[in-house]
Amino acid sequence: MHSRPTCGDVTIGTSERQITFTKPFEFFRKAIDKDPAYARAYAGLAGCYNQLGTVLIGGLPPTEVRPLAIAAAKKALEIDPELAEAHAALAYARLYDWEWAAAEDGFQDAIRLNPSYASAHLWYSHYLSMRKRPDEALREVRLAHMLDPLSPHHSNADRMDLTARRAVR
Repeated sequence: MHSRPTCGDVTIGTSERQITFTKPFEFFRKAIDKDPAYARAYAGLAGCYNQLGTVLIGGLPPTEVRPLAIAAAKKALEIDPELAEAHAALAYARLYDWEWAAAEDGFQDAIRLNPSYASAHLWYSHYLSMRKRPDEALREVRLAHMLDPLSPHHSNADRMDLTARRAVR
């Protein structure tokens, strides 16, 4: 089961960055207002906060948004401990806080809970690349692309291969 939309899955054009990116926040907040026990909305919100702290999407300093992502992901897991998207969002935040063991465990939990969740595979590939495990990273990014071939985020297998291999030099 693939839950869309999450900010981690949203394609954002450079000229529309500010406008386009606020919509998912609005949708997730409305969903939470309607049903405060809707775990997927909290997981989506966590994904949005995570993406706001990245270089590609950016907008806010990671030190500001990571705690918000962690809080939203933990709330989602409090409601539904088996929600793969929440595990992946929390792992993503942990990755960029350099909490390596927690990040890897979280990505593996997400993939175990929902092997078809392409973003979990993509984000896990980032972890693997950062940990200088290029062959595993490439396998994960290719799997993400296979699961969601229309996503531009998952179609970077060749670039990921080159980047991952350079990382181990």
